[in-house]
Amino acid sequence: MKSELGLRPNYHKRDDTSMAHIFITVIAYHIIAGILKKLRTNGINYSWRTIRNILSTQVRVTTSFNTEDKATLHIRTTTTPTLKQSDIYSKLGLVQKPLKQVKIKLPVKKDRTTTNKYNVVPKKSPENL
Repeated sequence: MKSELGLRPNYHKRDDTSMAHIFITVIAYHIIAGILKKLRTNGINYSWRTIRNILSTQVRVTTSFNTEDKATLHIRTTTTPTLKQSDIYSKLGLVQKPLKQVKIKLPVKKDRTTTNKYNVVPKKSPENL
């Protein structure tokens, strides 16, 4: 389990930070052991590394684009889970897409500096300071 947790030597200067590091590691161990036990009782016998690799491909994606009124629209959504991901989520009793789509429209920022045709702000010269 040490390799699955990614444990490395801890180099803390104080005892309390070393103890906190060990405490968090033990908590992580118990969480992983609980997840693996629940999956094994439901017929999934993957290693923790395999589960991490399978689940790592589901991500949150933010798409940003400009609107006709010169505002910026950001749309954030979760990718659709694969069949293996769906199977793992259902065996653990988890929601497959826990976060809903979010849309944020930001108004146009008024730029106080002037830019040239390449949209680059010129550097200030010592004479202009």
